[in-house]
Amino acid sequence: MLLNEDQRDALTEVCNIGMGRAGDALSQLLDTFVALSTPRVRIVRAGESDLGLRAPGAAADAERVTAVRQSFFVDLQGETITVFGISGANDITVLLGAGAGETMCEDETILDATSIMVGALMRGLSEELGISLALTAPSILVKNRPSDELRVPFDDWRHALVLEVRLDIEQGPFACHIFTAMPDHTIQNLRGHLDRLLETI
Repeated sequence: MLLNEDQRDALTEVCNIGMGRAGDALSQLLDTFVALSTPRVRIVRAGESDLGLRAPGAAADAERVTAVRQSFFVDLQGETITVFGISGANDITVLLGAGAGETMCEDETILDATSIMVGALMRGLSEELGISLALTAPSILVKNRPSDELRVPFDDWRHALVLEVRLDIEQGPFACHIFTAMPDHTIQNLRGHLDRLLETI
């Protein structure tokens, strides 16, 4: 067991706070209410398919997705993958005033929105755990491709801790998933940070 029950509960609460920050950031960006799912925390073997990365509501590999990748580092290391279904990617560009079909503008809008959400998430996690985190610039991992093509190169990881949440806006069909994945050595570091947090409760 890589996390005991107390550590998992603490991580779920920390994740809930961090994801709430991401939802608030998106809400301010779009000027509309954003609903969040309950964060899902799981340990998976990193070699297993694609870590379960799917667009919101996707039930088949034929679903087309756009995904944005950002790495984080300093006290914890890992990757964030923000996955949009086609409608979500289109909706966010329209909501923020980007013209449909203007590829460069669409890409920049998706990257900017992702950077704002993930930045807020990481600030929430770092503040709750009392650690330092930094992010690389976001990059398009896949664009308008079948979801079964969505792969992340975690070849040197034995296990991955995956945190997942879905964000939906009140008006319109927009939704996205934010996945945060951490490798073995970071999981061990995270356990220490969680134990210190639990000592303060």
